[in-house]
Amino acid sequence: GAGRLDFGPTFFFALGGYTAALLSRSGASVFETFLAALAVGLLVGLALSPITIVSRGVYYTLITFILPFVLYEVAYWRSDIFGAETGIPGVQPLVNILSPTIAEIYYFYISAAFVLLLMFIVDKVLRSKYGVMMGVLNEDEDVANMYGINTKFIKIVVYTLTSGLISIAGWFTAHYYMSFTGTLYLSPEFLTLILLASVLGGKGAVYGALIGSYFVVGVREVFRVFLGGLSLIAFFGISLALLFLLPEGLWGLYRKRRYREYVPTIKVRRKL
Repeated sequence: GAGRLDFGPTFFFALGGYTAALLSRSGASVFETFLAALAVGLLVGLALSPITIVSRGVYYTLITFILPFVLYEVAYWRSDIFGAETGIPGVQPLVNILSPTIAEIYYFYISAAFVLLLMFIVDKVLRSKYGVMMGVLNEDEDVANMYGINTKFIKIVVYTLTSGLISIAGWFTAHYYMSFTGTLYLSPEFLTLILLASVLGGKGAVYGALIGSYFVVGVREVFRVFLGGLSLIAFFGISLALLFLLPEGLWGLYRKRRYREYVPTIKVRRKL
């Protein structure tokens, strides 16, 4: 919605995780850490949002690509606070259930509820007049300005809100593992998985990103269990093959069967 290719989601992911872990270790409740992680993500996102205005193209991508590495270095510099590679232990679990199997089921449905709620909100926004303006901005920012769209305001709002939402993902991860090792998620490998899920799902497709995420996580886990040390080779081999075979991603398979949802057609009534 901001017309920018952002390589910095891991920065806000780690920011939310660190906030939740540090506060939870200090005695804060799960709800309090949720509000704090969301607030920190929104405030930092708002503070950094002017970069969507002053830079574009490869310069913007490089700036957002540097952000995770800055936090990575800070985590090692202040390892007494952030734990560096050892992480921050003692985080309160999201659900207090002794059985690991039942706890996993609860975590799955809680995460699915968050995802579905987010998809519902995004879908409603994209179908509104603001979604149309964001679409014009994504296609051509100069044209959007010519039509009188306040592109600066849209970019700031979109960047700020999405930063807060990504921080919630870090909050969830910290409480899920009951510890948080931010350096693990600030690495280029984790960013690669995020970008791979987005591209495999469908470039620019909101629901495609959802499908791609579950596909990447599911296939990696299945390969890890059955293939052991060969799992990474098999996973990235299949991923590369799908990138060539499915130019529109997994969501493109659905759109090909229901082409009228994305190819405009005109029906003409003929007089007999």
